[in-house]
Amino acid sequence: LTFGGVALALVTLLSFIVGQISTNQLEADARESLAMVAGEMAGRLQRELTERYREIVLLAATNETLRTPTPSFAKQSALLEKVQEIHPDYAWIGVANTTGTVIIATDDRLVGQSVANLPWFQAGALAPFIGNLHEALLLAELLAAHPDNNEPLRVIDFAAPIMSDSGHVVGVLGAQLDWQWARQFEQSLLRFIPTA
Repeated sequence: LTFGGVALALVTLLSFIVGQISTNQLEADARESLAMVAGEMAGRLQRELTERYREIVLLAATNETLRTPTPSFAKQSALLEKVQEIHPDYAWIGVANTTGTVIIATDDRLVGQSVANLPWFQAGALAPFIGNLHEALLLAELLAAHPDNNEPLRVIDFAAPIMSDSGHVVGVLGAQLDWQWARQFEQSLLRFIPTA
């Protein structure tokens, strides 16, 4: 009877220890997977944002359709639509004149409206600019919330001055990247994290 009691206590203790080790191992595996996913996500975000930033800067600096002193709005509009077609994660791309009035934009959104007080325009008139994630206030009225999750449209702003050949600013190229692409990428990565 004593031997049985000791054996039962020993089995119970061993079961508890094995269970605890298993739990600790699962937690360690989950932490390691989460750290790996976080690192992957950070790297992907940095690469994507750097790519979009360079794209807008290069477009503003080198594209003759935007830099010409006598712009063809039809050609400029077609150019912006093509950029958005290649990268559909842009919620909006447009050009504002030196006073801050949007003169062309994808789907003609915000054309004729002033963006003079917006940080992307003010900074982008001076130098290439990338902003922080924020709610798209002007576009919110024109675009519905995301149908998947009813979240408001959140964007990151990019801007760059458009310079004439003589070195004068003739406008500002602005773009707003929809943050939903990052959410989709996050969801695809989270599938690889083991659950306890």
